[in-house]
Amino acid sequence: MSVLKDRIEWLDTAKGIGIIIVVYGHLEFNLAHYYFESFIMPFFIFASGFSSRVDLKESFFIYAKKNFKKLMFPYYFWGTLLYIFWVIFDSLQYDTLLNFVGLFFAYGGKEYMNWGVVLWFLPALYIAKLIHYIIIRTSAIILLGFLVAGFWLGKQELVLPYSIHSSLVLIVFYHLGYLLNYKKSNVRFKLFALILTSTLWLVIIQINGPVTVYMGEYGNNPISFISGAILGIFLLVIISQIVLRMPIIKLLGRNTLLIYILHLRAITFVKIVQLYILGIPIRNSIISSLLYTVISIFICLSTSILLKKYSSLFIDWKYAKYFV
Repeated sequence: MSVLKDRIEWLDTAKGIGIIIVVYGHLEFNLAHYYFESFIMPFFIFASGFSSRVDLKESFFIYAKKNFKKLMFPYYFWGTLLYIFWVIFDSLQYDTLLNFVGLFFAYGGKEYMNWGVVLWFLPALYIAKLIHYIIIRTSAIILLGFLVAGFWLGKQELVLPYSIHSSLVLIVFYHLGYLLNYKKSNVRFKLFALILTSTLWLVIIQINGPVTVYMGEYGNNPISFISGAILGIFLLVIISQIVLRMPIIKLLGRNTLLIYILHLRAITFVKIVQLYILGIPIRNSIISSLLYTVISIFICLSTSILLKKYSSLFIDWKYAKYFV
């Protein structure tokens, strides 16, 4: 097995584990704020940076246009569908016009994106890619300026279009992933690294406190947030190497986009079937959250696989590939 192939496999595995954490975290909010959100979205930014390829001969405009198709096409396509569904079935307590503004400008926050708040990540990743292009075309030193601006915006509780406020902070993890791949770093770990990393991560996230990245809330201080996130990222990488040969996890990792976009509605669908069709009361527990996670991921994964296989029958694949 080549080093490159091995890296792709562990990255798919890590993304598969990561998407399970995302879905489960949206059912167990206390765990999410204190543990999962300390590293899970930084990890997906890191993974994107690790797998990124930048042609320095490309102009900024060409690079921006190419990545707009990859990230903002699915954002607006699926966002529009989710918004329409939300207006019809679930918008009674919210301002539909404000949420339409949220759809168009990609504002994070439930008051703007109650129809699909998780989609904040796609525009945030898009902006992070553009910022990274500027960094590698100029100097890595300006990364510090972006970080300071991002943490300052978070302190001021300013939520900007396209989640720019989050991108300015998350860019550090994108650049870290890019550097590790660019330098061809060996990212193999042993059991001792797992024990040490998990211990340090648990200590630091307790010091830092709860995190909500899309709202610009990074805990008690920037250093503990960045340190905790990096430790969490490498903890996930270590675990992915332990379970590297689990095909189902790698399959999830190759279908994270639609699982991420659709999982909240899948959870809602499962609960509706449980309550109104099966007549089973909804009870919140760790076991029920695990069951919702498994069933919802199965629904989203099946949808992703089917769309990848058959969407080209209805849309030219050169366009369909941007939505699945």
